Amino acid sequence: MSAVRVITITADELREIIREELRAAQAAPAAAPPSRDGYLSVPAAAKYASVSAETIRDWIASGRLPRRKAGRHYRVSRDDLDRVLSERPSGPQPVDLRDRTVEIIRRARG
Repeated sequence: MSAVRVITITADELREIIREELRAAQAAPAAAPPSRDGYLSVPAAAKYASVSAETIRDWIASGRLPRRKAGRHYRVSRDDLDRVLSERPSGPQPVDLRDRTVEIIRRARG
């Protein structure tokens, strides 16, 4: 069993530690953009948009997100993706509990 070591520090020491960490984080170089030409692969677009690759493919299939073919792979414009994301409501959407309950019961009954 390992021993637990408890360290006591003052509030001023904690503030100084936090300041040092913030300075180090600010001094770190910024991450490079995923693509310099403004086009992203489907997986990169999914990561950029914080959605699944399947969602990106669905947006392409529905026509919401234009795509370009690069060899055997699709690419999407970052500008087009930003447009789709700005149109999408953010946060959880209200759900009609009565309709949702009926839907769940119908599925359960088969």
